[in-house]
Amino acid sequence: MITQRKTTKASRRRNRTSTRHEIKTQLCCDWLLPRIVSVTFPSRDRYDVAGGLGTDRADIGLWKEPPHYSLANLRAWPQHNELPDPDAVKMFTSQYGVLRGLMIDEMLEMQRAQAIIHGEDPDEIVINVPNNPPKPRFLFHSFTFTEAQALLREAWVQNEESADSIKEIETQAMLGGLLPRDAGFEFQPSARVGGSELRVNNLWSLICFLFLDDYAAKRTAKCASPDCPAPYFLKKRHDQKFCEAGPCVAWGHRQRSLRYWHKKHGKPIRSKQR
Repeated sequence: MITQRKTTKASRRRNRTSTRHEIKTQLCCDWLLPRIVSVTFPSRDRYDVAGGLGTDRADIGLWKEPPHYSLANLRAWPQHNELPDPDAVKMFTSQYGVLRGLMIDEMLEMQRAQAIIHGEDPDEIVINVPNNPPKPRFLFHSFTFTEAQALLREAWVQNEESADSIKEIETQAMLGGLLPRDAGFEFQPSARVGGSELRVNNLWSLICFLFLDDYAAKRTAKCASPDCPAPYFLKKRHDQKFCEAGPCVAWGHRQRSLRYWHKKHGKPIRSKQR
């Protein structure tokens, strides 16, 4: 009779568990908030957002609402429904930071360096920024918000059609910026947090990270109320179909009451009518 030694199992179990380490990670925002934000309208179907950065850094602990929720629910511009409202974009940028913009002074230095290499006069290269904000300056166009919001909304609803959008968000989270050298994040060992810091270098990468975390936890959903002003919400229950806005909750109660009434009284009434 062959017997199996229990000590061998115990030693193998100890070996497996000893190789597991849970590393604590703290999320840090590593970008400056704007000091001045202005909106200009070069044409009827687009607008530009420009400004200058201040000295305060973004702090995720000060935000009342997460940026991916706010971006998904930015109201439409009445003059052009395919674009987010410029006042809402201005407020969003002031609160959270530049979504995906060009840093004008860095871009200017790169273009002037290329001009010197090609034997051209670097002083002839000028980038005009509306209202001449203080340095460092930024500039982005309305379609930057349109594309980001559309991608986020496509992925927000959890179904098979959102798979391509999820992959695109995963890719863009690694990059984030508009320039090829812009990295979305970097890990740094930190004794202060007892693990590591995930330093996110731009707002769009943070939005991608936060969205993917909520998506994986099955918290992202679209409110079933047809008149909901902010339909893209984060569920607190797995079976939640409506956001927590009062009118949407009331609409949901009415729908349940109507279904109950039709279930209980619908057939007898129809039979009487016949």
